Amino acid sequence: MSIDSKYFKSIVQDLVYDLERIFPYASFLALETSGERITVQTRQQSAELLDPARGAVLTAFNGRSFLESATHDLSPEGLNEAAARLKELGKDQGIFYDGPVIDPGPKGDEDFLVKCQNHPEYISLGDKIKVCADLKDRLHREEERVVQATGQYATTRSRELFVNR
Repeated sequence: MSIDSKYFKSIVQDLVYDLERIFPYASFLALETSGERITVQTRQQSAELLDPARGAVLTAFNGRSFLESATHDLSPEGLNEAAARLKELGKDQGIFYDGPVIDPGPKGDEDFLVKCQNHPEYISLGDKIKVCADLKDRLHREEERVVQATGQYATTRSRELFVNR
């Protein structure tokens, strides 16, 4: 399930609401990253996908300090397990309602998007390698002492979801 789906967001909103029935404040942050790296050197070239990273952290304020529970399992079951660990941590450390009040500001529901001029998924691998090779060749032409030149192309795609009350 993608963290930018409306269904996922509704599950997380319910989770935060449930945590705030126990804690004075709770929030949720999920992150997904993926990408690729292409390297063209004088004597070799390589193309690789970057290892995807995906996970979430539930945060709760117990009136004295922030408590966290992290997970890589973004299924409803995995999120519920992370919430259960956070609740257990709250029981162990105590929950205090006489501490500072956290004001997250006015309620908002906004999405932000950074648009690419040249979307990397629409550029062929051959074209990406050619850009790197051209850069490497230009370095060799401009400085004859260069023995090992490298041209590199990398892209990372990040998605983030933050939910609080």
